[in-house]
Amino acid sequence: MRRCLMAILVVGLVSLSTSEASAQPSLKDVAAYSALVFTPVGSHAPMQMQKANAFAVRFSHFSQEGSDGTNNLAGSYFMKAGSNALVGGTLGYIMPGCDNCDGVFNAGVNLNSSLWSNASGAAIGMSGDLGWAKEDETTFLSAAIGVPLSISKEQASKSRISAFVAPGFGFGRVSADAGSESGTRPIIGAGAAYQAVGGWALHAAFQKVMIENGGNNIGLGFSYKMGN
Repeated sequence: MRRCLMAILVVGLVSLSTSEASAQPSLKDVAAYSALVFTPVGSHAPMQMQKANAFAVRFSHFSQEGSDGTNNLAGSYFMKAGSNALVGGTLGYIMPGCDNCDGVFNAGVNLNSSLWSNASGAAIGMSGDLGWAKEDETTFLSAAIGVPLSISKEQASKSRISAFVAPGFGFGRVSADAGSESGTRPIIGAGAAYQAVGGWALHAAFQKVMIENGGNNIGLGFSYKMGN
């Protein structure tokens, strides 16, 4: 049977833990971390979209000492929800860097809403994510909330440059035939984007699910708004 990505992830965490038992992540911590990084909220670096009816292609690399890392691809679509919110759907694929490892498909939905903004381009928002992934008999489920803080500036050419930082908190659950485990972990993300007048945009972002010796996710994206 092919090696399980989950096993590699756990081995990487345990091997990097300090010799102090009290400093090692608990099973709940590892379960939450694993579920979050296997589902879109953690496997694909965040994108702060400002336009509805937009498609996006996303690539990210997850790296962690003690493991082979993964290259992750995803496609997303964003549409308007109400007067000040965007809903996005994502389908993704995790490509392991190790030999004889299976890839993992995942899916998720995301909601971003504006809580406050001013004329200078500063804004405070709220985000919510739900995610799913499955590898053989193991199922990963996640949920997360965040509070993105952003700033956006229109240029003389009418293009727009924006940046954000997004602290958050996530819940993750890992279920298999032998049982299930769940827990919670903090999340931090940050990124920037260039939005052209023609409706296309380039995105770059970083994200980390917080745990002792956890990995980093760095990603790039391209989005295109359809219509006016």
